[in-house]
Amino acid sequence: MWLQLAFVFASATFLGVVESSPSEPSSPHYEAFTFRCDTTATTCMNGGTCIQYGAHYQACDCWHGWSGPRCQYSSNCNDLNSGFCDGTCETDGTCGGCDEDREGPHCSYYAKKGHAYDADDESEVECNTGYFASEEGQLFCQPIQEGYYPARDNGNDDYEHQGAKWEMPCPQDKECLPPLFFPKDCPAGVPSPVGVAACGTCPAGKRLSISQCVPCPSGRYSS
Repeated sequence: MWLQLAFVFASATFLGVVESSPSEPSSPHYEAFTFRCDTTATTCMNGGTCIQYGAHYQACDCWHGWSGPRCQYSSNCNDLNSGFCDGTCETDGTCGGCDEDREGPHCSYYAKKGHAYDADDESEVECNTGYFASEEGQLFCQPIQEGYYPARDNGNDDYEHQGAKWEMPCPQDKECLPPLFFPKDCPAGVPSPVGVAACGTCPAGKRLSISQCVPCPSGRYSS
């Protein structure tokens, strides 16, 4: 089986407003937009399996020849039962001739960066707080990793409350804790290295030394 993530690389332009000093948002949205399958039930069709990815989202892992958020669509658009094409269905079963605002194996997937494609409504939905989408045409918004924060875009490290297009390592001497992951200053005298979520902490097996995480000495450990 292979996971149908169906990234689409289409051209899109995002016009943003640069904020000089962003403030911490006050109304968080905890959920990413995505179809969520159920790992305890058979919500994925045609032999697909619901796989847990991280702590916050699930996706159907489809057999080759099937796609869609529930593995409900045949890759052969000539399949009368489960194939479809919003463009031109060729004699070999491939779908082509997509309109400018349509992409993907069925001429249906399209979403700008910072958004996910809603397969049920055939529309794009902005990624919520704590998630990002770095490519166009994504079917889901990815959760922010521990020690990172949602950024406006690759090359623009401004914090982005919603519609984030990238994730950046938490800056030095700041903490980036869920659910907002907003970079907040550490208390005076409590340093934090780059890429560490909480002030004064280091990954297992390392200790804090002058704003850096260094390996523990031989014979000692840190959990």
